[in-house]
Amino acid sequence: MQDIKTKHTWQSDSFWTKIGHVRVPGDPTAAPLSIGVTQVDGEKTVKTWQRVAVLRARPSKGVMIGYITDDGAHINYLNEIIETEEELFGMRVGNGDVTFFLLPRNPKMDTQLELVEVVEQNDARYPTLPLY
Repeated sequence: MQDIKTKHTWQSDSFWTKIGHVRVPGDPTAAPLSIGVTQVDGEKTVKTWQRVAVLRARPSKGVMIGYITDDGAHINYLNEIIETEEELFGMRVGNGDVTFFLLPRNPKMDTQLELVEVVEQNDARYPTLPLY
């Protein structure tokens, strides 16, 4: 085999973009997301989930959010730029552990994602937090 990374000298950090990610424990009381459902049908289940991971995105502009369920049954990202409020936004938490990740529009830009806390969806401290 031909080692392409060596051939093009792609071993340094400047060629490997860091994708910010964070693992969040699941909510055992949440309804499970069925495998093989359409996005529209899955969204009906997701909207019943009451726990929300409050996340800090850096950078907070020009990024997209994605997730991987612990069992690997669901790996998706929203292919639209997310909105944040002072770098913060919320992602609903389902019945299983999940890893959220932050993708930049510019594929050479590193991202960072931090779990601030997990709260109930109606938490009064976050009345205008963008929720996904």
